Amino acid sequence: MNKKLLCVAINSVMIFTAQAYDQIPATAGFAGSVTLAVGSRSLKNNIAGAEVIDSLYSSPKTDSGTEVGPGLELSYTFIGSRTQLFAGTEHGDQGDLGAGIRQGLGNLGNLRASLLLSGGDEVWKDPYAVGVERDDTETSGTGMIFGWEHIFESDFDITYSQRSIEVDDEFSGTALRLTPAQRELLNREGDEKTLAVSYHWMPSSVHLITPSLSYVNRNLDGGAMAMDGMQFDLSYAYLGLQGWELGAHLTSSALKSDDVNPIFAKKQDLDSYALGLEATYLRPFNLPNWELSAGLHYSKDNSNIKFYEGESQGIDLAMTYTF
Repeated sequence: MNKKLLCVAINSVMIFTAQAYDQIPATAGFAGSVTLAVGSRSLKNNIAGAEVIDSLYSSPKTDSGTEVGPGLELSYTFIGSRTQLFAGTEHGDQGDLGAGIRQGLGNLGNLRASLLLSGGDEVWKDPYAVGVERDDTETSGTGMIFGWEHIFESDFDITYSQRSIEVDDEFSGTALRLTPAQRELLNREGDEKTLAVSYHWMPSSVHLITPSLSYVNRNLDGGAMAMDGMQFDLSYAYLGLQGWELGAHLTSSALKSDDVNPIFAKKQDLDSYALGLEATYLRPFNLPNWELSAGLHYSKDNSNIKFYEGESQGIDLAMTYTF
């Protein structure tokens, strides 16, 4: 199945100046970047993985594939009012397009607001259909992000995001002998809300460490699918090699479902972690304003219900032009 798992972070390793973490540049006008990325991945996931499953009570099969994905970022800055308009691929959101505004407020920091549009991820109409070729469908949604950055000229950020999740054909549980009320508990549509606090720490000119703690609330229509819990992220960038930028990112989360799953007769606990490594070569082939990036990623979902376990690993390559 063609599920978006291209994990090259566009400009994820950034060079910071003494003005640190202020995302409104000191020069007026247009700026941006264009990226083309290609990735190969291996995926184990019953919701969006192999077409046929043999059992509801075993771990998922392996599915593999290759993806090609473009990325675009564009901004325009008004220096007098310290206002920035921006649009393009949102950092950290696979397949999400965003457009918004960032406003500097002096020593109060910066406020940002943006709208999101996502779509194109493929999932199975009824992921619980066993021993048959499952039919696919797509997810889509809209959302928003509000942020207070560089709070009181500090290195703290607070970000709130909210997005809807819509499944074109949501038939979860149709193949099983479930009542309408039980099938509704498996509904994957709804909203996801996240509140994150992050801190940018630069102990020296070549090390940047960014921890982030988030509360995640997957407020889905199906009570057995709805989950909430905490997520921890840790990013590291090394800027001490001439012509190179190196980065790593670690994510760990623990979520619990609201209601008992009607198929497996228990509430789901889901513990997930992911690790990504990236190396960026500046000015490849002596091309000014170009970057060549390579990334490795691995993620794993551990659940008390085997059906919801998952694993992904892959390698990505990207070329980026910055202007």
